[in-house]
Amino acid sequence: MENYQEFCRLRDALQLPEVVIDENRVVVSRSLALAVLLKRLAFPHRWVDCMDILDQERTHLLRIFNTTVSAIYRKHSHLLENMDPPWLTRERVDLHANAMHRVCGY
Repeated sequence: MENYQEFCRLRDALQLPEVVIDENRVVVSRSLALAVLLKRLAFPHRWVDCMDILDQERTHLLRIFNTTVSAIYRKHSHLLENMDPPWLTRERVDLHANAMHRVCGY
């Protein structure tokens, strides 16, 4: 349940639309779109696993992935334009680095 809550928190933080519509006008839920994105980023060469788990064809998964990445980029690309934002302090970087080390071990 904790992983699902984290998944929903990430989905909401990314401000994905309720539905994602790919270039072929296929509509999928934002949860499925995020699941495809996360699975692909975690295992970039394993579309077969995604096809089995998500019960979708490879080309459909690829379109969902590309559409989701584009939606996130359109919504949040402004955060990449300034690499020296006022909220990014050394203390915050250290805080996040320590949290990653605790959770992941690196």
